[in-house]
Amino acid sequence: PDVLLAEVVAHARAALPNECCGLLAGHVLDGEGVASARFAVRNELNSPTDYRTDARDLLRAFRLMREQGLELLAIYHSHPTSAAVPSRRD
Repeated sequence: PDVLLAEVVAHARAALPNECCGLLAGHVLDGEGVASARFAVRNELNSPTDYRTDARDLLRAFRLMREQGLELLAIYHSHPTSAAVPSRRD
């Protein structure tokens, strides 16, 4: 949904000059993922070219997903210093 896209973009801008990372969650309906929630996760590396998700943030996000009956649909991260395409490590 547009509101989640706007949240991801705002997250990426707020994290500049570093990469941001997070999770999208929701439900799979008729074989298609429908996102309804976003969970920001801290980038432990504080780097413009790499990220490592904070373990405590991940645990918190998965607990909230379970409580809300949501499924993990995607992991996202930004590329503030490179093209918006998957890198070799992605």
